[in-house]
Amino acid sequence: MSNPFLYTKNPCSKFEAQQNVNYWWFESMGGCPPNAIEANWNTYIREMKREANKVLSYFFLTTPFDSYINNIRKGRNIMLHNLDFTGWENVTAWCVPTAISLLTGAPVGHMHSRAAFMQNKARKDVKGVFLEEAVLLLREQGYKAITIDMESRWATPPTIRKFLDDRNAYEMSMPVMFATNDHMMTAHYGFAADNWTKKPVPVSQFPKLNRKVVASWVVMEA
Repeated sequence: MSNPFLYTKNPCSKFEAQQNVNYWWFESMGGCPPNAIEANWNTYIREMKREANKVLSYFFLTTPFDSYINNIRKGRNIMLHNLDFTGWENVTAWCVPTAISLLTGAPVGHMHSRAAFMQNKARKDVKGVFLEEAVLLLREQGYKAITIDMESRWATPPTIRKFLDDRNAYEMSMPVMFATNDHMMTAHYGFAADNWTKKPVPVSQFPKLNRKVVASWVVMEA
C-alpha cells in the first residue's frame, strides 16, 4: 500500500506539518526496504520523524501562524526593512552595513559609521567588514545572531539557491543573514535582499544564486 499522506518539504501550515508527521509514521510501519541497510534506514526514519515532530511543535507555539504565512506569501510582513539612505544617497553602500540595515532598520549611513568606529577608520574608508564584526554590529543594535551549523547539514558549501531551499520551517519564518566568501546577504521566507537589490525580492529573482554560502545565522531581537 502506498503512503496515503503527503510529504511537504517546507510545511507552511499546521495541516502540512501534521501530514509530515503522519507520513514518516506510515513509512516507519512498513519496515526496512529490501535494498536498504537496516541500521541506516532506522537512523534515517528516526531523524525524519524527530524533525517532523519538532516542526509541528513549532507551529503550535506560533499561533496564528497560518495567517502570518499567508501574508508573507503575498509579500506582506516580510521581516526585512526598507533601506534608509538618508545622508548616504551618492555613496557606495557596502554589503555588511547594508545587511545590518535590512535586518534592523537602522539607517545605512549610521551602520557605516558604526563599522568605521569598530575598525578605527574614517567612514569613507569602510569597505570590507569581517563576519565577526557583522555579528557585533547586530548585537550593538539589540539583535543576536544564532549560528546555523552548516557542516552538519551540507557536506560541501551549498549554493545560495540550495541554502535558501533547504531552510527548515523555523529558518524560513525567521530572518537569516548569510555570507559567501566576499559578500553578505539577508533573507526571510521567499525573499532575499542585499546591497545589490536594495530591497527584498523573490528568491527566484535574486542575483548570483550559484555562489557558495560559507556561513549563516538566524537573526532575532536579543
